[in-house]
Amino acid sequence: MIVNRIGDLGIVIAIIISYTQYRTLEYAVLIPIVEGKEIEVIGLMILLGAIGKSAQIGLHV
Repeated sequence: MIVNRIGDLGIVIAIIISYTQYRTLEYAVLIPIVEGKEIEVIGLMILLGAIGKSAQIGLHV
C-alpha cells in the first residue's frame, strides 16, 4: 500500500512542476525548454513514480 502512495506522489510532483513552470505535459515540448536542475528533478520524480508503481529497487514489500 505505501509503495503505491510513494509512486503516486512522485508522479504528481513531476506533473505539478512541469505544468506550473512550463504549462505543458508533453515530453517533446518540455525537454528542449527545461534547463539545469529542473529537468533532473522532473526526471527523478517520474522515475520514483515508475519504481513505486512497479515495486522494484528496494521499495518492494
